[in-house]
Amino acid sequence: MNSDLTSALTSHFAEIELIGEGMTSKVFKALDKKTGTTVAIKVLNPHLKTDKISLERFKREIQITRAIHHPNVISIYDLAVRGDLNYLVMEFIDGMSLKDYIKLHSPLSIQTVVSVITQLLDALSLCHSKSVIHRDLKPQNIMITADGNIKILDFGIARMTALSDLTQVGTSLGSPEYMAPELFAASAYEPRSDLYAIGIIAFELLSGVIPFQGDTLAVIFNKHFNDQIPALSNYRKDIPQWLEQIIFKLLAKKSYQRYQSANDVRIDLNAKKVISSEIPVFKTRPCFACGEQMPADAFVCFSCGDNGSERYSEGDYYIICDSPQDPEKLRCFFMDYTGKDIVCPGKRGTVIAANVDEVFVNTIKKAMQQYGIHVVSQGSVTRNLGRVVSLLFRLPIACIITIYLAFIIISFSLGISSPTWGSLILLVFVLFLLGWWVKKIYIAIFPKPVLVSKDFERGKLSEMRWFGSISPLLKVKRNEDMQKLISQTLERLWIFEKHAKSTSNRVRVQMRELVVTMLPIANHISHVELAQQNVKLAKLMREYYFKMRNDQDTSYLESAMQRLFTKEENYAALVNRFSMAMALFNRLIGMALVFDRQIEEAELEVIREGIGELRQEVDIWKRIKADLAHLPRRAL
Repeated sequence: MNSDLTSALTSHFAEIELIGEGMTSKVFKALDKKTGTTVAIKVLNPHLKTDKISLERFKREIQITRAIHHPNVISIYDLAVRGDLNYLVMEFIDGMSLKDYIKLHSPLSIQTVVSVITQLLDALSLCHSKSVIHRDLKPQNIMITADGNIKILDFGIARMTALSDLTQVGTSLGSPEYMAPELFAASAYEPRSDLYAIGIIAFELLSGVIPFQGDTLAVIFNKHFNDQIPALSNYRKDIPQWLEQIIFKLLAKKSYQRYQSANDVRIDLNAKKVISSEIPVFKTRPCFACGEQMPADAFVCFSCGDNGSERYSEGDYYIICDSPQDPEKLRCFFMDYTGKDIVCPGKRGTVIAANVDEVFVNTIKKAMQQYGIHVVSQGSVTRNLGRVVSLLFRLPIACIITIYLAFIIISFSLGISSPTWGSLILLVFVLFLLGWWVKKIYIAIFPKPVLVSKDFERGKLSEMRWFGSISPLLKVKRNEDMQKLISQTLERLWIFEKHAKSTSNRVRVQMRELVVTMLPIANHISHVELAQQNVKLAKLMREYYFKMRNDQDTSYLESAMQRLFTKEENYAALVNRFSMAMALFNRLIGMALVFDRQIEEAELEVIREGIGELRQEVDIWKRIKADLAHLPRRAL
């Protein structure tokens, strides 16, 4: 068989030598007669030429690698079909597979491991930016040369989302020992599944073994899904703690707990620390509505969007503080949070928060506590009748007698000659009105600082108020992965607002605007996922598209249908692009916090452009939904 293949290649190649073979193909080393260079020739086994899946994967390899030009990705020069012979002309790499290299040189030095992982991440960063997911990363598919350079091979089962998915029902792509846990349940390949494989490779480079092994697929699945990652210190003692932490984060069971992009891993490798673990921690408490942990002093739950508005009514609230020992604390608080230079008179500092709800009052209380201000009580001004009545007892006896005489005069003027229930009710009503009037006079004589609506529109109170304003966007139901991604982003932004000092207020406002744009896209992506699972809706949309295709303006419908419901659906690319934008946003915040660096507008502009493209797709989806809603069902 080999001689037949060799003879078929002799017209274009010389010095042909078999250097490897697998189930689907054979690889030869040869001299290209036309160019005079040494190349590798990957020949599809002739008996597979009628297998459409194998043939398409073979052809796909050149389509994908031609879209990626990177020194750590193998170059493919040509695809040739000559009779029964299908072959690829590829770059020849003078080296060995990383698997053989590990066996020969294990244990590898830390420097070598970091170099290999960095090169892999560099290549993956470009692949993922072009919506290419390798899906079968393993040492057998990676070549390493004598000088330590690596090349990623075998993109035959890689996924480029502009191409159709070749996964067959009942089959599994990839190698089980290097597959992320979620892939055993569903073929939901995404960049983070490639990063999990990088974590397994890094573990093997350092220890010489793979962390999860088994005799059957079920055993391997169970270990990936349930078993803890073995400590690398069991295999060698010279591994730096930061490197082990990076690998453990790559191997997190849940995809949202892993690194979100290859760039994130590269930054941590260069910094020799896991930046996310260096970000200031915050106290948490369970959300009253959903039970998820949230920042203890946050105004809104970042998981479910609950802000207490359904449990608390708006009104005016007293906030009474123990401030005689250090009245300057309250003054500093007001200067920082409202820009007002206010001195609280009296033995106690009393603040009135006007037209707010109790959740926001609690937020202000916690902010005060950071200044060493002890809040002893709070209460609603409008609902706390006892406080109003207590003001009456501070009046001179003469004033009380005067009020009583006034009541008698009013009673006689109304023809009431003896005490009745009506007179008693009238007395209470009059006392309430007088008490309210006296309260106003009391506040005027002994002024209290009042926080009104305009105070919430600037400074740190504005930041608190803004987080509350996004509550409706957070209340939309999303899938678990998207929910965690949004929650983590908002938690990081919350910490940034409290701790970052270098970034300008203008950039902070732009960051908030980006979040407000991102949230509807996250909700949309979750809805598209649900729609794809709904066969009825997919069928309706297809029928609608074909009915409307003769109209003048159907280009957006055709584009949207191709993205959402055809074989070349682009949902995975949509998720990947959004996740990468979110990862970049989180990375900027993390670096600003850890390294105290300023976030520049130009950096945000890169994210804004990507989000803008995604927003256009959201608008297309909304248009289709609106058109479908107004179309009579009988028309479908």
